[in-house]
Amino acid sequence: MTEKRRWTFSNIKTLSLGIGLSQLIGVLATPLITRVYPPEAIGVLGLYISVTGLLALLGTGQYHAAIPLAEDESEGRLLRVLSLSGVCAVAILAAAGLLISSKLQDSFVIDARVSKATFCCLITAGIVFQGVLVILQMTAVRAAAFQPLGVARMWQAATTVVVQILGGVAGLGQIGVIFGDLCGRASFSGTLARKLKKCGVSVFEGGLILQSAQRVAAKYWKFPAWSLPSVGCNQAALALPRVIFYSQYGPAVAGWFYLADRVIGIPMTTLGQGIGKVFYSEASRVVREERSNLRPFVLNVLATTARYAVLPVILLALGAYWITGPLFGESWAPAGHMIAALCPGFFMRLVVNPVIGILEVVGRQQILFIWNCSMLILVVLASVLPAALGASYVTTAGILSLAQATARLAFIVIILLVIKD
Repeated sequence: MTEKRRWTFSNIKTLSLGIGLSQLIGVLATPLITRVYPPEAIGVLGLYISVTGLLALLGTGQYHAAIPLAEDESEGRLLRVLSLSGVCAVAILAAAGLLISSKLQDSFVIDARVSKATFCCLITAGIVFQGVLVILQMTAVRAAAFQPLGVARMWQAATTVVVQILGGVAGLGQIGVIFGDLCGRASFSGTLARKLKKCGVSVFEGGLILQSAQRVAAKYWKFPAWSLPSVGCNQAALALPRVIFYSQYGPAVAGWFYLADRVIGIPMTTLGQGIGKVFYSEASRVVREERSNLRPFVLNVLATTARYAVLPVILLALGAYWITGPLFGESWAPAGHMIAALCPGFFMRLVVNPVIGILEVVGRQQILFIWNCSMLILVVLASVLPAALGASYVTTAGILSLAQATARLAFIVIILLVIKD
């Protein structure tokens, strides 16, 4: 094994360990959280995370994804400032929309104690905190600061569960569970920013020179032009099922759906994204220095991820129904059927997520955009049509899962065709 390859897999192990421990904290705390919050409150949390996460990513203009590709630190800092400026603008527009339209707030709020001003602040803060989080993540990728990234993930998980449990015990309801999520995002950003500063990375320091910003924005125009709509479709494909389940089956079913995602989908996604950050960094180097090794590198990542994931997913699908009620409380028992139904989609999400950025690395954002649009259409149809025809939430979840798995299998075929030369 070459030194570069040892470095790559060492970073994967380092980051995966940090992310794995952070997910373990969340999973172990979930039985406590489900006993201090009803399914309805968790359903609203899932909706809140989906909406604020999607708006934050759109606000960055995808310029944050270009940070690892910046030629020097000055250019990287300009990309960070550009991204943060867009996030703040979107947060302000979202706040204005909430203040103007009470209907938007009514779609979220199930707790009469949540005032309009409080809810507006929670949404605005969620967008800004999530924007800062994704910007710092890519800054850490550029600096190859994978250990600090893993540590920050653990602090985020610990802070989130502690605040959420305390909020539930105090009877804060929806405010408590959402505020815990916000505290976790803030903890991640604060921890990672401090560690990056120790590594010599000044995250947002330095002024924004207009001419320089325009030059950098023009240089990386493909990211907002192609990657932004593409990522928007991708995130919408992840977020809309929560919204659809919430609107079609009610907040309790949305809570069961979010529990399935929290226990299985989110850990798999986060782990896949963690591996993907190392993959993105190494794939960028391979494209620059030894392009002929790119296809074997991608195949190795896909095969390794699938090999380690297949057995746990099968065992989970077979045992989910029997363990969900005793573990999370009887009001959460129906989530076991949903976990089993969603396992095929979860498995393919874990396999594909690490290599999802390869089309950006090779400059084929257009293909990624087309695939993400197709994925979004397929997911919406798979969620809406069964519900409209009167299917049960378990049947809808199963159809959605098969649609997601099929779309991601098609993605593997596409990238192997693109990088065959």
